[in-house]
Amino acid sequence: MLRLVAPASLVAAMVVACSGASSSTPTATPDGTCGTSCVDTSRHPEHCGGCGVACAAGSLCLAKACAPQVGTGESCADPLLMRVSKQDEAFTFAGATADEAPLSCGDPQKRPDRTFRWTATADHSVAVKVLGGLDTDDLVVELFSDSSCTAASSVSCNNDKTASVRRPEVDFQGKAGKTYFIVVSSFGAPPLGRFYLHVDD
Repeated sequence: MLRLVAPASLVAAMVVACSGASSSTPTATPDGTCGTSCVDTSRHPEHCGGCGVACAAGSLCLAKACAPQVGTGESCADPLLMRVSKQDEAFTFAGATADEAPLSCGDPQKRPDRTFRWTATADHSVAVKVLGGLDTDDLVVELFSDSSCTAASSVSCNNDKTASVRRPEVDFQGKAGKTYFIVVSSFGAPPLGRFYLHVDD
């Protein structure tokens, strides 16, 4: 079987071209191109570890390998499990329902959401960010201290990081061994496209 290998100079050019992508695009840390798209094969479920390597339904892409998804993300009772820090969790709002109450800093109406759970490994500062989609997508993220996901358990909520950056970011002091619940919703109708929840600790 004949294999065509791209010259190193061409591969380097492809990676450099992708490296300029905005942090608010679906390819926040891209490492190459697949066709005409700039993708990050370490986390993209349709290009996991390489172009065209798609993870099966119910799986996600972690560190360039498909892994079983834990949880559905439909509610705080069944959140998606974030297994490691600094590894983005891909998600969309396709098929999402409005299971949780309106977020405290978001749309007053209930909107479709995705929920996640993450456990801190140490006492330190943590940043929860939502990447992906379009710069005009208006998303909201709220962090809760338990699975009730009520106002009483809210730790922090953010709609826009700044007046000019419509990407939510929650910064807080994590406690070792503590499990937190993260709800991502939108201000207005849920946007299309793929997003990534990033926990930076």
